[in-house]
Amino acid sequence: MAEQPQGCYEATPLTHMLLAPFFVDAITHIHGHILPAFTALHASQDSTRASRTAFQVAKRTDQEFYTWLEHHPAQHSAFYRFMEAQFQSLPSWLDVVAFDSEVAQDARRGDVLFVDVGGGNGSQCAALRERFPSLQGRIVLQDRPAVLENAAVIEGVEKMAHNFLTEQPLKNARAYYFRQILHNYDDDTCIQILQMNLPALLENPLSRLYIDEKVLPDEVPGSASTEAASAEHNAAPSLAMTAVFGAQERKEKKWRWLLDQAGMEVLDIRRFTDLGDSIIVAKRRYQDQWR
Repeated sequence: MAEQPQGCYEATPLTHMLLAPFFVDAITHIHGHILPAFTALHASQDSTRASRTAFQVAKRTDQEFYTWLEHHPAQHSAFYRFMEAQFQSLPSWLDVVAFDSEVAQDARRGDVLFVDVGGGNGSQCAALRERFPSLQGRIVLQDRPAVLENAAVIEGVEKMAHNFLTEQPLKNARAYYFRQILHNYDDDTCIQILQMNLPALLENPLSRLYIDEKVLPDEVPGSASTEAASAEHNAAPSLAMTAVFGAQERKEKKWRWLLDQAGMEVLDIRRFTDLGDSIIVAKRRYQDQWR
């Protein structure tokens, strides 16, 4: 606020900026979910129920975060809008994956081309359609029914209710895409999620997993100032994952171990920001031998 004569005050440009929809959604999420969970971290560690996250302790609920959101529509909408908006101006996985030639080459109209597993409001399906409007093949958005009800209707994109903790019903797709899902879960649950997709990869040698997550370096290169900035930036989301989900961001070595434990083989890791945002390309181990 700016002070004016006679004891009056007026809003500054910064105040008006905070009224923008993006900031309203950000404050709703960060102050409504992250901060209460963070302040409950110590209490959650002292809890006699070791499986409870700090978020559950703070909200006094047995529901995990996404289930809790489904019962709180305003927070549910704000969260998904914020998740979409915060990445709109940043590089994306489509900047390092030539999808038309690498994935979709020779695809026919009936082929399952792209499955966005747990894809929320469909922003990545829309981005793929916008970047490559002439793609042949089916593009499918999967998530829980309550999420799909609020997802945008996108031309050329199918909606399918699916819980990624159960076996993948769509077999032999060219690309199964997971965006910022696995960092919400501990190692054992991640392995379960990945293994639920193993049967889907069985018959098509072209089937791949594309995992869009932060891949932190095992050792941070560069100058001291660069290291400090990178460490500070990545510490915040990792702490948020710990507080809300009891999980964490992972280093490259941990990602490779995780996929190996699930029966997968890492083919490539492509970073598209300086802060570790990456696409991991993987396939089922020994997949090429089953043609």
